[in-house]
Amino acid sequence: MLGSPEVVEAAHGWALTVMEVELLLRASACSADTWSAQLEKQREAREKYYTAVRRDMELPPGHSGRWHLPPTRLS
Repeated sequence: MLGSPEVVEAAHGWALTVMEVELLLRASACSADTWSAQLEKQREAREKYYTAVRRDMELPPGHSGRWHLPPTRLS
């Protein structure tokens, strides 16, 4: 893993929440509310990680699939 300490910390937090999701999947019983809360926690951890990466790499905020390319000249 390359990146600032913030990126590494966020990656670790995301990994831990994914491990918690896996534990819930293996549990004998899980309520819909517990599952929803854990998925939201995982989404927040993922967003925190990608935000840290974008900041570390000095990229603009937001999903790269939504970036607008500058106009190009066709020869």
